[in-house]
Amino acid sequence: MLILSNEEIESFLSIKVCIDALEKAYRSWDNGTAINRPRTDLVLPSSNEAGVYAFKSMEAGLYDPPIVAMRVNSDIIRWNHRGNRTIKTKIPAAPGDKYVGLVMLFSTITGEPLAMFPDGVVQRMRVASSSALAARYLAREDSSTMALFGSGWQAGSHLPAMCAVRPIKRVNVFSPTKGNLEAFVKELQPKVEAEVRAAESPEDAVRDADIIATTTNSLTRVVNPDWVKPGLHLTCVRVPELGDETIRKVDRLVIHVHQHAPNVGVNDDRVGRLVRRLGAGDGPPL
Repeated sequence: MLILSNEEIESFLSIKVCIDALEKAYRSWDNGTAINRPRTDLVLPSSNEAGVYAFKSMEAGLYDPPIVAMRVNSDIIRWNHRGNRTIKTKIPAAPGDKYVGLVMLFSTITGEPLAMFPDGVVQRMRVASSSALAARYLAREDSSTMALFGSGWQAGSHLPAMCAVRPIKRVNVFSPTKGNLEAFVKELQPKVEAEVRAAESPEDAVRDADIIATTTNSLTRVVNPDWVKPGLHLTCVRVPELGDETIRKVDRLVIHVHQHAPNVGVNDDRVGRLVRRLGAGDGPPL
């Protein structure tokens, strides 16, 4: 069995390879030669005062190549309120300030385990590749300006992914945390040919934007409905980033899966009320 680290995966897996592999998997799904089980979450109180404990799992299988993948996450989650926004934060509570997420691959021919590796880099690329595939088929071919909300882990993969499928010349990045925003722009600029600039405000970010991508950890609306205009392409990591009013203004809505919310099991009424009110799931890209 092959055991890989995040660093090893990052050394050989490019965003282009990930986008192409994911498109092939989606075509298999459409052709009936792939299977997918929607995510299941178990949520219960944690003795860690930081928040609640959540265990999530999901599986999928392909005929070509003949493999089944299982992904599990063991998370400590906290919800915070910042101004008028609700933020979902995963706490790196494992030894060494680590998150816990694993992917395991199995052969459908012999049943044997083939590989095991952390999900950090792969999941980051997979989410960004899903958004990029949507842009490849839905965004205008001449889209040249993108507004990117967020300066964290997912934002760092969405920027090169979008540049891989559209001729992006300028990326306006907005984040309410100025230090993170400046560091993000400095880190990402050498990785793409497009100009990457820090936007002073959300309105500055979306000015003349052909694509708006939200990659935040917000569970409240990020995209103002007034920003929706003909020809604009919207994509999000979490559905609440768009909000009901914004979604109602779009002409064409494409969802990742019809059952996008995970099945959630809780063993405590207080936790259940919290999960139902704020949402335990990440939500797939639109």
